Amino acid sequence: MRRHIVVSAGVIALTVALGPVSAASGAARAHTAQRAKTSGPEKIFVLPQGETSATHPGTILMTGTIADYGKTIATNAKRKPTASGLYRQLELKKGTILVDISALGRAITKAFSHPTFDAATCSVSVTVSAKVSLVSGKGGYTGITGSFTLSGSIAEIAPRTKSGACTTKTSTPPLATFSEFTGSGTVTLP
Repeated sequence: MRRHIVVSAGVIALTVALGPVSAASGAARAHTAQRAKTSGPEKIFVLPQGETSATHPGTILMTGTIADYGKTIATNAKRKPTASGLYRQLELKKGTILVDISALGRAITKAFSHPTFDAATCSVSVTVSAKVSLVSGKGGYTGITGSFTLSGSIAEIAPRTKSGACTTKTSTPPLATFSEFTGSGTVTLP
């Protein structure tokens, strides 16, 4: 009888010892279920003013599946900041996302070839729309995929020459510029 009590005590001790392990395993399974592939709609709002360097970034806010915010910087495909980059590094609170905006760049170039230009005020505005693709992510966005259709407006006021004519040279910076983009799409997180 004494041996049976020891075995029973051992089973009870083993059950008590495994209880937290089973609970931890259940918590791990629940965490894995939460980290399961997430896919859904996303809306994006961008004020790209200045995004030519880390010291002059644009502003971005994303709602929906990601729900994050931060800054946007013009880069090349290797994430190196460059004013003429056709990629944007989104530096968000939960990680970074690299976005290919080359189609948007082509749409902007095309729109500026036929802008709405007011010669009396030296002002110009264009509207554009294009699809942009998420290339890669880091941190909380590792493995992210998806795309957005961005639509936006760009407005500028050009300076005048000494004779009073509007300066339309691309090498001459505008007196003022404003741009904004909004869009929607679907993202998938692993």
